[in-house]
Amino acid sequence: MFKAAARIVAGPFVERILVGAAHSMGELPRPDGAPRVHAMGPDPDRVLMLGAGIVSGIGVASHELGIGGHLARRLSALTGRGADVELVGAPELTVSGARRLLADVDLGRFDAVVVMLGSREAIGLRAASAWGRDIRGLLDQITASAPPALPVFMVAIAPLPRALPFGRILGPAVTRHIDRLNAVTREASSATAHYVRFGATHAPDFSGLSDASTYAGWANQIAVQMQPVLDAAVPVRGSMGTDEELRLASLHAMGLLDSPPTAELDALARTAKDLFGVMGAAVNLIDRDRQFMKSAAGIPRNDMPRSESFCSTTVDLGGALVLEDTRLDPRFSGFAAVQQGILFYAGYPVEAPNGQRIGTLCLFDDRPRIFTSADESLLRELALRVQAELWASPRVAVR
Repeated sequence: MFKAAARIVAGPFVERILVGAAHSMGELPRPDGAPRVHAMGPDPDRVLMLGAGIVSGIGVASHELGIGGHLARRLSALTGRGADVELVGAPELTVSGARRLLADVDLGRFDAVVVMLGSREAIGLRAASAWGRDIRGLLDQITASAPPALPVFMVAIAPLPRALPFGRILGPAVTRHIDRLNAVTREASSATAHYVRFGATHAPDFSGLSDASTYAGWANQIAVQMQPVLDAAVPVRGSMGTDEELRLASLHAMGLLDSPPTAELDALARTAKDLFGVMGAAVNLIDRDRQFMKSAAGIPRNDMPRSESFCSTTVDLGGALVLEDTRLDPRFSGFAAVQQGILFYAGYPVEAPNGQRIGTLCLFDDRPRIFTSADESLLRELALRVQAELWASPRVAVR
């Protein structure tokens, strides 16, 4: 009873110390732009990171310099695949707030979920028993809304920043409380998630949040523990199917179907054609019953029925579709395009800001071709540039 009462009294006091220290050091920068980062490579692992200040990138001006960018690049280096990391969070996010944010996220779009929460609760001296209930509730919510095999990584609460002015009594007390909460997290995660430890060697200085090396150190520890799980995992992305009505609503909300292509989009189509030395390249949007050719190089812009579209299958798959000889795949060998001489196709999907796949960047040629993993990686990079150009439309709201 005494310990519980002490926590209730001390928690707000400790939080005031933290807020005062933060104000005394001035406002730290925060990243601009969409909370998404990409690392080059084929067949990317798509990772959702959910968390508080570390995830939101406090202290750096770009998510590329924050933990998301470092995690994407480190994962890619370890796995040999690409990596896409989407960041969801806020500087003072708690577990209850995270559960509200998750309610609007389609977990079926991801290959893994990384959760980084607890700093606020640790500094506020939240009771370990209550913290355990919080974490179990969050994991139950994820389990109920995610594909059965989706790997979930619960990251330990980071060590206490050494420069915080907690003193010789409060500092050790908060550190011990972090240890208690982490022990509870490890136990709560044992059945449904992978617990990710933080080594004490990367406890940052408070000012270190503005040093990208702090985020690099944290990201390395997380990536090293994620890599073997991702390598062994059965792919789960897309296993829940596509909500076609939501996908179509996302496409129509962007206002792209009846607007002319931008000069930048045309330039990207030409770049794709020239880089790969193919007959043509196109940016196609997939509506309910038709393929709308937004931009093209090498051929005139023409729409076609969705039933005759290679790109419709690319959108359904959610990754690269490569047909080195279209005549050899029974799904497509009867298409009019094949009969008319399109013997090679490679496409990569592009998305709306909410993650719904709306179209593709595709290549085509009048002869069969070999398409390597390096080619796939380059096609993905160009598709991401196309996606960024589509999002640049004034009517498109980027989260």
